[in-house]
This record gives sequence, C-alpha cells and structure tokens, in this order.
Amino acid sequence: MKVVVTRWRRSRAGQWTMVAVIAYVLYLWYEDLRSEATQAWIAAHGTDGTWATVFLVGLAVGIVVGATCGPLLIGPVARRKGQSAQSR
Repeated sequence: MKVVVTRWRRSRAGQWTMVAVIAYVLYLWYEDLRSEATQAWIAAHGTDGTWATVFLVGLAVGIVVGATCGPLLIGPVARRKGQSAQSR
C-alpha cells in the first residue's frame, strides 16, 4: 500500500492534486482572515491586524508550502542523481 501511495504522490496527477488542495486551503484561510469575527478577534488582542497578520500568514504559508512541496522537489532531484530519496 505504501508503494502505491508513494508512486501516486510522485506522479504528475498527484502533484497537481496536492497543489490544488494547498491552493484551496489557502483560499479558505484567506477568506477566514477577512471575516468580521476574525478581524474583531485580532483587534481585541491588541493589534489592528496589519503587520502581525501579514507576518503570521507569511510564516504559516511558508511552513505549509515547505512541508508539502519540499518532498516533491527533493524526490526527483535524488532520482536524477541515481540516489534514493530516503536516507539509508
């Protein structure tokens, strides 16, 4: 089962599906940040929500994209060099 999942994840369809899911989650997150309830919560905790929100969103987006796209980019490079993507 693990081999099938790994093969699918490294395929083009698997990569584009992951990109689409990440984009959809980021869209939902962005819409939530724009909601009045979220803006009221941010304002109630001592900031107007400008730079703090931008920083936190940037940090979170970097973590999410790095964690999901990193392995997709590392795998093909290791295969091109004739090495295994996993450390031995």
